[in-house]
Amino acid sequence: MRKLFFRFKNRFVITFGLLVIESMAELLFPLAIGLAIDDFLAQKYNGLIHLALLGVFLILIGAIRRLVDSRFYASIYVELGGELSQSISPLSPSKKAAQMSLLTEIVEFLEYEMPTLFIYVIGLVGTLVILFQLNLDVAIASLITSIVTFGVYLATSFKTTRLNAGYNDEFEKRVDFVAKNKNDETIAHLSRFMRWNIRLSDLETVNYSLAWLTAIGLLVFTIVTTSIETVEYGLIFSVMMYVYQFIVGYTEVPLHYQQWLRLKEISSRINASLTQIKNEPLPDNPNNDV
Repeated sequence: MRKLFFRFKNRFVITFGLLVIESMAELLFPLAIGLAIDDFLAQKYNGLIHLALLGVFLILIGAIRRLVDSRFYASIYVELGGELSQSISPLSPSKKAAQMSLLTEIVEFLEYEMPTLFIYVIGLVGTLVILFQLNLDVAIASLITSIVTFGVYLATSFKTTRLNAGYNDEFEKRVDFVAKNKNDETIAHLSRFMRWNIRLSDLETVNYSLAWLTAIGLLVFTIVTTSIETVEYGLIFSVMMYVYQFIVGYTEVPLHYQQWLRLKEISSRINASLTQIKNEPLPDNPNNDV
């Protein structure tokens, strides 16, 4: 993953630059809505105009980013797929097909999940900064709940990586079992494969449930605190929206972290295959004898 960023750094700078702009625009939305509410209640319309302009800007910048991204990541997939196909040709057809599929996961992560993760991270930091300005108690509570959630996912990182390794090991054997055309062996392979999938899903379910348990507590705390301390309806609405936005961020970011752990395992697997091939001695060719 790191090599990809350095190799295509100029194009990554462009797409991530657009992501920063889009993220900052999204970050201003709850505040703009709250100000628009207060202005409208005071029979003013500046807030509504600013909200509409912000919405149009967000649509435009988002459309431009997606147009750029689709072409950028398509070129990465074609370029890397061609290199990988040539490099791993001495491997078994099963591993070759599997690792081509795993490469697809890496590119799709970069195109779809990485931008979302980037937006969430910027949103988490920006939202927390704004909450510290709007309500100190709520901001501190938000920080504590996010640390607890991230701690749970970090504590299970090793188990996540181990389960992904078992999942990918079984996945690489698929073509071999299909080629044998033996129903019993194929069913046994699929059963083992799905057991790994179930164990990964169970771990994700437990972690995600714990994350939302802290989120519910934070929502209740925010409602009570803002209702007591604040009289402006627009400000209360803005704080609640920022807290919910923060909750979505700190419950979704760990899911992307789990996917990153999976791709890290995939990358090490592909790199190991490439290293193995590079270290293999060339076959003897009698035509080269002098």
